[in-house]
Amino acid sequence: MNKRLVGQLFGVLMLLGLSYSIVAGRGRFSRSFYKKLGKSELAVAMFYWDGKVKKMPNVEQQLARFGIDDTVDKEKQLDRLDDIVDNKIDRLEDMFDYTSEDDVYEEIDIAFIQANIAKERYANAARDFGITVTEPTFVLFKDSVPLKDKTGALLVLSGYDVTRLELKNFINTHFAEDIKRILKEQAEIRKRKLEEAKIRRMNWAPYWGGYYPNYYWAGPYWRSRYYW
Repeated sequence: MNKRLVGQLFGVLMLLGLSYSIVAGRGRFSRSFYKKLGKSELAVAMFYWDGKVKKMPNVEQQLARFGIDDTVDKEKQLDRLDDIVDNKIDRLEDMFDYTSEDDVYEEIDIAFIQANIAKERYANAARDFGITVTEPTFVLFKDSVPLKDKTGALLVLSGYDVTRLELKNFINTHFAEDIKRILKEQAEIRKRKLEEAKIRRMNWAPYWGGYYPNYYWAGPYWRSRYYW
C-alpha cells in the first residue's frame, strides 16, 4: 500500500474520530444536567442567560424590557444591557443559593440547579423540556420530570426580580404534598433507628471495658440467653 493511500486512510479515520468525539461530547454535556437532576426526587432549576449579550436570545426584546435608549449606538446599548443583566443575574444567583440552604429543603434533599443556557449543556436541556427562556425561569422537577398544570403547560416562575419569598412560595405550593410525605418518611426512619439502637443496647451486658452480647442479669450474675 503506497504512502499516499495510507495518509488518506489516516485522515479519514481522524475525521471519523473527531466527529464521534463531538457527538459523544454533546451527549455527555446534556447528560451532566440529567445527572444532577437525578440525584434527588425533587429539584428546582433556574434557567437563565449569563454570557455575551450579543448572543442573548431576543436581545432586542431585552433592550426594550429595560427601556434602554434606542437613540444611542448599538455598542453602547449592548454595554448598558450587559451591566443591567449582570447585576440582576448576580442577585438571582445569590438568592437561589441562599434559598437552597433552607433547613427543610436541605433535610429532604431538594436539588437546586443553576442552568446557564449560554452553556450548551444547559441550552440542550432547556430545548429537551420545551423551556423558552426570555428571562430567568424557575422550573420544578419531580423524578426528573418537569411539573405541569392541569392544561399540560409547564409550571414556571419567571422574572429578573424574583424574590426569595416568591421562590419559596412557588416551591412550597407545588411541592407541598411531597415535602409533607418525605418529612413523615424521614421521621419514621429516625424513630425506627432509635428503637433498633435501644434494642441493641438492651441485648448487651456490661463487662470491663465494654459489653457482652445476648446476656441478661439473673442476679447475682449475668446469664447467657442461649445457655441455662
